[in-house]
Amino acid sequence: QNQIHSMVLSNHETCGQIDTFLSLFPLDQFAHLESLTFVQIEQQNVAKIKTLLPALAILHTFRLLDVVDLEHEEEQILASLSMARLQRLSLPSLPPLKTSCIITHLTVFGCTLYQLVHQCFEHTPLLKYLHVQNVYRTGPPIEVNESPRLAPHLKQLIIDNYEYLFDAFEIFVQLTPNLTRLTISAFDNICLIDANRWQPLITFSLQSLQTFRMRSQ
Repeated sequence: QNQIHSMVLSNHETCGQIDTFLSLFPLDQFAHLESLTFVQIEQQNVAKIKTLLPALAILHTFRLLDVVDLEHEEEQILASLSMARLQRLSLPSLPPLKTSCIITHLTVFGCTLYQLVHQCFEHTPLLKYLHVQNVYRTGPPIEVNESPRLAPHLKQLIIDNYEYLFDAFEIFVQLTPNLTRLTISAFDNICLIDANRWQPLITFSLQSLQTFRMRSQ
């Protein structure tokens, strides 16, 4: 067990697997565990996971994948994590971070631009990689005159489905001045297909950009 540095626990296709494993092998027995992934956790897993996570003092990667209708439990699990060394985090929704952390790589299933600005950029000042599967057009808008919460270290941004108007993206990328790789996709959102707006945006707001990929359906 001391030789195990990475672990993936899943309930995929067979429910109860995570609970059975944790009953036989508590996580605090894996003193050198650095990367931990849970796939399709169930309500019955949450209490045990919350109890065991604080013992993983050197964990630098944590992933919570394919979770359905457990948003409150997600927050509880994140609160149980030791954030001191955590650098890579994957979650279904953007967590309400309250203090700054050293996360450099973040993957989120869904959130809004407002959440990225006020929750993500404000508390992850070292962020280098951001992958958001769905950027939902809900909640308050982001404004031009807001106090800037720059993401100066962000180099790669991937958005699988962007629902906002182009204007909002123009405001957003002003906070990512050193972006070098941008991949953005949109479904049923024709506002992104506008070369006359992309050219000046890249020229003046994304001057470090080296790779640009866009897909619209």
